[in-house]
Amino acid sequence: MIKILITAHDTEVGKTRVTAALARALTQQGKSVEIVKAVQSGVPQGEPGDADWALSQVAAPQLASARTLFSYEAPLAPVQAAEAQGAELSFARVLNALSALPEASDFQLIEGAGGIAVPLEHSGKDYADLARELAVDFVMIVIQNRMGSMNQTRLTYSYAPEAISAGIIFNDVSVDEDPAVTASNYETLTQLKIPIWGHVKHNAVDISNLAPFYEPLAF
Repeated sequence: MIKILITAHDTEVGKTRVTAALARALTQQGKSVEIVKAVQSGVPQGEPGDADWALSQVAAPQLASARTLFSYEAPLAPVQAAEAQGAELSFARVLNALSALPEASDFQLIEGAGGIAVPLEHSGKDYADLARELAVDFVMIVIQNRMGSMNQTRLTYSYAPEAISAGIIFNDVSVDEDPAVTASNYETLTQLKIPIWGHVKHNAVDISNLAPFYEPLAF
């Protein structure tokens, strides 16, 4: 099973859209996919979460499944959201829950919460540590395709574990994104030799927008 951590430079930048698009693309190739939201906050009890929405975008649901391991109602960072509910979140709990999942699918897509450095316990252990401990195969970093994103892009990419293959997925901020900004972002990352693995357009989740995933990841 190939494990992919889908993280980002910030919250609300399109991780779930990328997760859904990748799940859709893989199932259209006949691959089985498990979508996992490790920790989620800000979702009322009984309401569908990110993993459920991503699953709803898959055209071949018989090839996909979704689960959320830890969910909290308060719209706060994971540790504080858990504490607001009288619970305790720890890095070990998240790691053990992920490690205990059966490896029954071709791909496991693990969506993070917020950015890559969001703590999963008070010690500061975060999603970069989780990627190392789980020995995921790839780290996909979702970046808003907008002017001014390069500082966060470089910082986030440099924070990803060096031993794990990492790449950037652009997500369009709006339907009217300036083509000059997109060209500039691509040029900058290319010059810096930071891999661009894909680009999710604003209009829809579409397999054609994810074609760049296939070659660098050798699916």
